[in-house]
Amino acid sequence: MNKHILTLHILIFLIFGFCVTSLNATSLPDEICTKAAELGKNSSKEAFAELLGMYQQAETRENQWCIAENLEAIDNSGAATIFIDDLQSADQQTRLKAAFALRKIQSDKAVAPLQKALQHQESEMQCQAAYALAAMRDESSITLLAEMTDKSNTEIAVCALEALSWYDDIGFCQDFFEIWLSKREPAVRKQAGEGFVRVDCDKHVERGGKYALDSKSCGYTQFFINTVKEAVASDTPHKSLKEALKGLKIKETIVDEDTPEEIIQMRLNLVFAVMDWGESATVIHSFEDYGSLMQNKLNHLPEIEGFALKEEFVKQFCPIISFPDFSYWNIVIEKKNSSAN
Repeated sequence: MNKHILTLHILIFLIFGFCVTSLNATSLPDEICTKAAELGKNSSKEAFAELLGMYQQAETRENQWCIAENLEAIDNSGAATIFIDDLQSADQQTRLKAAFALRKIQSDKAVAPLQKALQHQESEMQCQAAYALAAMRDESSITLLAEMTDKSNTEIAVCALEALSWYDDIGFCQDFFEIWLSKREPAVRKQAGEGFVRVDCDKHVERGGKYALDSKSCGYTQFFINTVKEAVASDTPHKSLKEALKGLKIKETIVDEDTPEEIIQMRLNLVFAVMDWGESATVIHSFEDYGSLMQNKLNHLPEIEGFALKEEFVKQFCPIISFPDFSYWNIVIEKKNSSAN
């Protein structure tokens, strides 16, 4: 029992060691996109030809996307035909740009050529083809994309998982979940976790319950989570979190005479996991953009995956534990932005 009490002292000491990650992304209007929009209002062949030339010269994905939007507006079928032909180009950049354009300029005629590109020797080409097919929500490509997730090439497995998440289909949830918690490469696991978050898979997976604890232990844990949740939502999340954890009386809650040592150790692991989740959740305050629920989620998938994974560690012990959903965090973001104005 003494070793657990010592661990508790270390745990309480660690309460004071939190940090907050800062996120800040800004962008300015681009002159190329402004010109592309002006040309897009003109249905002439000359405007179409000029946009095509601009697309081939465009270096950033942002510029390529806005030019493709305007090509689509003038002549979707004609643009699709050109880019489908470009998939066979001897020039690598022309092939890659063509696949990227077909995410926006969608056509049933592009499905077979893009599926063929999934077998290309270049991994980057495979990935661009996968994204284009996913953007089209092409059902006939799902099996091919699923097979790519098992590739030993990490880059291909990662982009295939991301592409599958674009379908927003809960049928992929169990696969995302199992890869997320597997022993695969870290980048593959993280991408599966982002898919889990994006598709909102939490209530659509089966958890093994191998480490499931008793209801009393999980009751303690739910109380801890609710306390941390309120602290993180405050105007001073970092400070409030420290104060809240100090007031939880962790030692008195976890250690009692009638509890086996292995259960006490698992309760300790739970508290560590809840603390870790609380620390990562404070990053929500640095989210700058408040918009729709889905838009916020898509803009911050890597960060959200981080604290969703920490939630999952807790759920391995207590599958019925309830964490705040993203709508709650959106309210926190809105409140923060309102008080700043």
